[in-house]
Amino acid sequence: MKTIKYNIKMKLFLFGMIILLMISSISAAGVATPYWEENPLKLAPGESTTVTLSLQNMVGNEDMLIEAEISDDAGGLSTIIGSSEYSVPLGSEGIPVKIKVEIPKNAKIGDVHIISLSFQQISSGEGGMLHVAGAFTSKIPVEIVGSAESELYGKPSEINPFLLLILLVIFIISTLIVVWKIRKNKKSKTKSR
Repeated sequence: MKTIKYNIKMKLFLFGMIILLMISSISAAGVATPYWEENPLKLAPGESTTVTLSLQNMVGNEDMLIEAEISDDAGGLSTIIGSSEYSVPLGSEGIPVKIKVEIPKNAKIGDVHIISLSFQQISSGEGGMLHVAGAFTSKIPVEIVGSAESELYGKPSEINPFLLLILLVIFIISTLIVVWKIRKNKKSKTKSR
């Protein structure tokens, strides 16, 4: 009976140690993108732009070397600008990955293309130990729109009515103060004569 309890305790202890060792090797590298399904990149036929993604390495215990690759380029719309390997030090964020997106002149307005990028941690291979390299993906939806709706020309801005009201009140108060000072100066000049 004591042997069975001892074996169970020993197995639980070993299982706990394995979990602790695994947690210490977890890394939280990731990529931030300014575009997603509900907020696609909007470009007109014939336009091109550069999209900047941001790599980060906020959790873990090591610097990382990450390789970026366009895994699905939606018909040749995109290319990585510069090197495809990025050094991402521990605790860093905002390491830029620049992607050039070019829309053909004959693109059909209303079409949506998805650019898929994959990011793979490059294993150092040092020490002969098994090293699990992390991988993650990012998708950039690209919507083909008319030139009036394009990101490059900007969308018509909406005027906030509350902001407009505040500006109007400030203008009225400023005008009243100026009129009051002018009248006060006129009265003081007429009294001094």
